[in-house]
Amino acid sequence: MACRKENKICFYLECGRTHVKQPLEHALQRWASSVSPLKFYRVKKFAQADIWISFLRGYHGDEFPFDGANGHVAHAFGPPDGRSILIRPKIGPLARGTTMGLDMETLGLREFGHALGLGHIEVQEAIMYPIINPTG
Repeated sequence: MACRKENKICFYLECGRTHVKQPLEHALQRWASSVSPLKFYRVKKFAQADIWISFLRGYHGDEFPFDGANGHVAHAFGPPDGRSILIRPKIGPLARGTTMGLDMETLGLREFGHALGLGHIEVQEAIMYPIINPTG
């Protein structure tokens, strides 16, 4: 059973690696502290979560495969579904905690916005702008 009550939202994070976990948890705390009354709690069981975060590649059961086309590296589904799906960070020339040059906190901040029900906006500097530029 999910724990969504008033301002409490539980999330399940499939990956426990520190270089992934910390920036994603920080992204959630940014939503909680700066723009909303929400409080996020990490749960250990998938079935308890309102939002779940998975790291997948290629086709993964929805109509939005991570195939590299158009640079798609993540997507999220808003309420009532509320699940976030992030592609696994690439290993190799990119820094740990990045995906195709995007840092995990920025990517998480944006995708959690979608999971909370926010859409894109046409303000280029905003986190919910349709395109995120890779970090320099």
